[in-house]
Amino acid sequence: MATNPVVINQPIVPARPARKSRAERDDARFAFWLVLPTLLVVIGVSIYPVAYAVWTSLHMINPAMGMNAWVGLDNYRNVFVQQEFRTAAAVTFRFAASVTILTVLLGLGMALVLNQPFFGRGLMRSVLLVPWAMSGTVVGVVWAWIYDGGYGTLNGVLYQLGIIDTYIPWLANFDIPILGQAALYLVVIAFVWNSAPMAALFFLAALQAVPNNLYRAARMDGASAWQRFRHITLPWIMPTMQLVLILATIGGIMAFDLIYFLTRGGPGLETTVISWLGYNTIFGFFQFGQGTAILLLLTVVALALAFVYMRMLDRKPKDHGAGVGAAEASVEDLDADLQRRSAQFTLDLAELSRASGSGEFKPRAQGWTTSRQARGLREFLIYIPVAAIFLWSLAPVVWLFICSVSPFTTLLSKPPDFTPEVTLENYRNVFTGASTANTAGVPLVAQRLPNAIVNSTIVALSTTVICLILGSLAGYAFSRYSRVKFLQPTLLGMMMTRMIPNLAILVPWFILFQTFGLSNTKQGLIICYVSFCLPLVLWIMKTYFDTVPTNLERAAAIDGCSRLQTLYRVVLPLAVPGLIAAGLFAFIASWNEFIFALILAQDVDSMTVTYVIAQIFGVIQYGPQNYGTLFAAGIIAIIPPVFLAFVFQRFLVQGLTAGSVKG
Repeated sequence: MATNPVVINQPIVPARPARKSRAERDDARFAFWLVLPTLLVVIGVSIYPVAYAVWTSLHMINPAMGMNAWVGLDNYRNVFVQQEFRTAAAVTFRFAASVTILTVLLGLGMALVLNQPFFGRGLMRSVLLVPWAMSGTVVGVVWAWIYDGGYGTLNGVLYQLGIIDTYIPWLANFDIPILGQAALYLVVIAFVWNSAPMAALFFLAALQAVPNNLYRAARMDGASAWQRFRHITLPWIMPTMQLVLILATIGGIMAFDLIYFLTRGGPGLETTVISWLGYNTIFGFFQFGQGTAILLLLTVVALALAFVYMRMLDRKPKDHGAGVGAAEASVEDLDADLQRRSAQFTLDLAELSRASGSGEFKPRAQGWTTSRQARGLREFLIYIPVAAIFLWSLAPVVWLFICSVSPFTTLLSKPPDFTPEVTLENYRNVFTGASTANTAGVPLVAQRLPNAIVNSTIVALSTTVICLILGSLAGYAFSRYSRVKFLQPTLLGMMMTRMIPNLAILVPWFILFQTFGLSNTKQGLIICYVSFCLPLVLWIMKTYFDTVPTNLERAAAIDGCSRLQTLYRVVLPLAVPGLIAAGLFAFIASWNEFIFALILAQDVDSMTVTYVIAQIFGVIQYGPQNYGTLFAAGIIAIIPPVFLAFVFQRFLVQGLTAGSVKG
C-alpha cells in the first residue's frame, strides 16, 4: 500500500539578498573615496548657501536699519501680491522665450554651415567662439555703444544711409510696431550674439557624430537636402537639441549682466526681469529677506527646468539619434549601437524609397545638378553664409578695437567718422593712468586694470586647477562605477546645483564672508567660482571617460597597477582633450564672472577685470568723452579668453564630440 508523503506546513522564509562580492564592495569603497572630496565641496559651497538663503528668506533683514526679524512666509506672500513681480515674471518669460528660440535657430544654422567642407573652416570655427569667450561686461559695453542714443554706431550707420534723419534713443522710449518697447528685444539680440556660439558648438559636435554613410545612402536614393535633414540629421541631433533648449532657457531666465549694462531694468519696468528685481530689492532697497525670496522663486523655476533637462538626458531614444548629453551607453556596446542605428536608418531610407511612387520621396533626375559646374557653384555659394557668420561674429569686436584707438573727438562726431585718427592715448590711460583734460576721473579707475588682470588670472587658474582635480576624480567614479547605488542620485544632485542662479546664493555668501573675514579676498572668489564651475567640469570629464576603452584598464590591472595608478598613468593621458575642454570652460567662466565680483570683491587687492570694467562704465556716465578708455580696457580684458578659445577650439569640439557619440 503506497503512502502519501507527509507535508509539513512551514512559513515561507524570504531568501536573503545575495551578499555583494568582495570586488563589488571594493568598487563601492573606491568610488566613494573618489567622489567624497567633490561631494563635500558641493555641500559646502552650494547646498549650505542655498539652505542659508532659505533661512534668510524667512526673515525681514535690513542692514541699513539694523532689522533682523522672523516673518515666516510673509516675504513670499508679499512677493506674489506685488505688481512689480508679476510684471517681471511676464518680462522674464518673453525674454527667455525669445532668447531660446533665436539661440537654437541661429546656433543650428551656424553649425550646419560650419559642418560643410570649405577653405578656412578651422579658422571660422575659432572666429565663431569669439563672442562666447567675451565676458558679459565687455559684451554690455560693446552693445551699449552700438545702441547709444547720442553717439551710437547704429544711429550713425542708419543716419549715413539716409534711413533716419534724427538719432533714436533705442534703449529709452522707442516702440516697435506690434512688439512694443524695443529695449527688451535689443537686449535679446545682444544676449543671443553672446550665447548662440556655444549652442552652435554643441550642434557642431553632434553633427560630426552622424555617420557619413547615412548621407551617402540617402543621396543614392535621391533624397533632397531637406529630406536628409529631416530624416537623418534631425533625429540624430535631437538629444542635443533638447540640451540646448534647456540650457538656453535657463540662461535666459538667469540673465543679469546685459540688463545691468544696457538698461538697468528700464525704461520703466520694460526690461525688469526677475533676476534684476531681486538684485535691486536687495542692494537697492536693502530688503535682504524679500529679495532673497524673489531669487529663490527663480531658483525653483531653474531647478524644475534642470529636472526636465536631466530626465531628457536619461531617456533612451526610441529608435535612433545621438548628441551631446545623450543617454548613457556602455563603451563596449558603442560599435554595436552605431551599427544598429545605421541599419535602422538604412531601413528608413528603403521605406522612403518605396514611397517614391507617391511623389513624397522621388529620386531626382540626373542632369546638370551633378555636373562639375553645379558642384563648383554650390562650393562658391557656401561662402555667402560663411561671410555672414564672420561679420556677425567679428564686426562688433573689430568696431570695439577701432573705437579703442580713436580719440574722443572722433568717437563723438556726428555723423560718425569711419576713418578715425589712430591714437594709443586710451591704452596709456589704462596702463599708466596719465591724466588728460578730456579723460578726467577715468585714469584713476582705469589704472586698476593691470592689477585686476593679475587677480583674475590667479582666481581663474586656481579655480580651474581645483575643479580639474576634483572633477576628474569624481567623473572617473561616475563613469566607471555607475552601478554603485549611491552614485546616480549623487550625480543628479550635483548637476542640479549647476542650475542654481548665482544671484540666489549671493546674499548668503555676502553675510558669511562678512562673518568669516573672506570679503574682498581672492580666496572668497575662488570658493564662489568653484561652486558653479565644478559641476560643469565633472560632467565633461564623466562623458569623456565614458569613451575611454576599459580594456586598457584591465590590462593595466593585470600588469600590477593599482586603481589610482591606472587612473593617472593610463586613463588621464588618454583624456587630455577632455581635460583641456573642461579646463577651458572653467577658466573662461571664472574670468568672465561678474555678479560675485561686483558684490564680494571691491578691494584693490581682490577686484577682477569685470569689476574694473563696470567701474569705468560707471564713470563714463558723467562724461561720454571717456568712452575711449573704456573700449581700450575692454579689448585688454578679452585678450586672454579669446586667445585660449582660438588656440584650443579643436579640443572644445573634440571634448564635446566625445560625449556626443553615446546613446
